Amino acid sequence: MDEMQLIGDLRRDVPAITPDAAEAARTRLTASFEEPARPRSTRPRRRAPRLAWRVAVAGGSAAAIAAGGIVALSTGGEDGGGGGHVRAVTAAEVVLDRAAGAAASAPFTAPRPDQWVYQHIQSIDRLEARDQTSPQRGDSYRWTRASGDQVVDTGLDGVIGKPTHVSAFPPQSYASVAKLPVEPEALLRWVRSHRPATDRTTDFWALSRILQDGVLPPRLKATIFQAMKELPGVTVRKGVTDLRGRAAIAVVGQTSAAMGGVRLNEEVLLDPIAYTYRGEQTVLSADLRMRNKGAGVRVIKAGTVTGASVIVKVAIVDRPGRRS
Repeated sequence: MDEMQLIGDLRRDVPAITPDAAEAARTRLTASFEEPARPRSTRPRRRAPRLAWRVAVAGGSAAAIAAGGIVALSTGGEDGGGGGHVRAVTAAEVVLDRAAGAAASAPFTAPRPDQWVYQHIQSIDRLEARDQTSPQRGDSYRWTRASGDQVVDTGLDGVIGKPTHVSAFPPQSYASVAKLPVEPEALLRWVRSHRPATDRTTDFWALSRILQDGVLPPRLKATIFQAMKELPGVTVRKGVTDLRGRAAIAVVGQTSAAMGGVRLNEEVLLDPIAYTYRGEQTVLSADLRMRNKGAGVRVIKAGTVTGASVIVKVAIVDRPGRRS
């Protein structure tokens, strides 16, 4: 499915816009193009100029598309003023804008430092490349102390383990993520500067792992989706199904991981209506040819899921073992 067809599909999902809402969308869009120019920075720019049009809430993106079928936006010059050009809006930008809007407007209660964030996670490990004929499924449960010093896990057998320390990168505890920058470029700089020297993971992978934290400040979650827009090669796929059999939209980014020499793509799964975070999965980016134990070669098709997880439940509790 190409970008224009996907944008068309996304537009069809938007309810009919009222005349008042359409006029309000046009007014916001026009005002954004007429913002005064910012002083020119002396620091060299490594990326294309930022879009003049920014969407603060998911409804803004939906209203603009429904009102005028906008698929091209004006970008300002390096100083943010005129002299820009027009470029097409990708489906990934539309989806990520909506996800950012949904995240920013979600209700939120921060945990106290002495509380724990509980997560029920359903996962699958499809080890077809290792001659396994069926995926390994299971449910795991995790309690992460909000203050950031401990995490308690259960394995797939359901046995609660001993407390261990949380990892430093990507950050996992509420205390750690609450300190992260809430501006896209600043967040990406933080990721790149705090990634251990031995860590070869991609920016997209790091951002997707932060999203897996059970409780994130709304502004930070919105920033993560906006930061994904800054990364090269990010696309979206419709018609995806998560582990629980629900329809989803996949935001696709590259990872440094591979299976049998074939690169794996990381996919962040979103609710196709509310654009809320569902979970993640890794898929083969190309066909994988594997030699059988006996004779011959079998082909595992591109798009095959090699691992996935969905968040079933999140709650703030007083101690490990509690689920509500």
